[in-house]
Amino acid sequence: MIEQPIPVLPDNTNSNLKLASLNKQSGSRDYSKNGKNGTVTGAAALKNGAYSHDGVDDKIDFGDIGNIRAIEAWVNPSTTTQELFLVDTGKDIMVSSGTITYTGLTAVATYVNGAATTTLAAGQKSHIVCIFTQVDANNFETANDGTNYGAVEIEMLNVYDEVPTANWVASRFEQSVPDSSLVLHVADDCDRDLSRYKHTLTNSGCILGKGIETDGTDDKLDCGDIGNIKAISFWVDPESNTQELFLVDTGKDIMINSGTITYTGLTAAATYVNGAATTTYKGNFWQHIMCVFTQADANNFEIGTDGSNFGQFKMDDIRVYNRVPTLAEANDIYELTRSKR
Repeated sequence: MIEQPIPVLPDNTNSNLKLASLNKQSGSRDYSKNGKNGTVTGAAALKNGAYSHDGVDDKIDFGDIGNIRAIEAWVNPSTTTQELFLVDTGKDIMVSSGTITYTGLTAVATYVNGAATTTLAAGQKSHIVCIFTQVDANNFETANDGTNYGAVEIEMLNVYDEVPTANWVASRFEQSVPDSSLVLHVADDCDRDLSRYKHTLTNSGCILGKGIETDGTDDKLDCGDIGNIKAISFWVDPESNTQELFLVDTGKDIMINSGTITYTGLTAAATYVNGAATTTYKGNFWQHIMCVFTQADANNFEIGTDGSNFGQFKMDDIRVYNRVPTLAEANDIYELTRSKR
């Protein structure tokens, strides 16, 4: 069972993104460029932008969002029969006896947790993508069909006027769900490990909240023993072009030295900056870095220090793997997370 999906924002430069809401960045506001902010009736805001609907009269009304062809969201219906989305009068999507059904819409494809299926479980969070022939969403609302209401939690709601591919759907799901190779994931509030291993984090002085901010004097985030690792992916905005970044273990660390990403006590296999293979870090602004190296035992993984010296920077979305990601994966992470910067 997926307890809490990792927040993944859509690319708001996509002109076919008609609505992006109910995520950590937006709440009920529209994160896309269209400004279709939602009007909340009763629904209760939860952590990470999710909203809980009581099934009596709760809804979020986004109004006329134009032509659409796909709805993506994480949902948690309280039972196997609940209303999910009103697209327009007489056009809605619901789960009925555990099956996602369409009324007044011509279904093209339905995906649940990355797989092509219409079966949706109750009492647990699931990623759904509902695809249908283009329709004018004159009155888009959550958790009702215009008359009946659904008892359901909804988050990371994205609506598109395009037909997503099966590979895209699978990628979106996988980006939101920690797999066994992701041994540490620190993001957003940065006060906990979002991976399935849930390592204890000990903060010494860092400012946490929408990333990590360190002072370069004595701040660090101690993640303890996280086991064998082979890659670190992260976003960083350093104060200068020479800063300490990570301590993997005694005598093993990664830093930016005069604009070059360097490894001490580790054998580098590949380095990617903004999805491209390079060790050069240009400028003091947010950039995405992935460091790949031969396996190392991270007995004492710390963020912001090499064990003696400390780095001054802002950092977010730190992902540590026990396998070697490909260049394509590095580029995917960069593309899927850059809209947060």
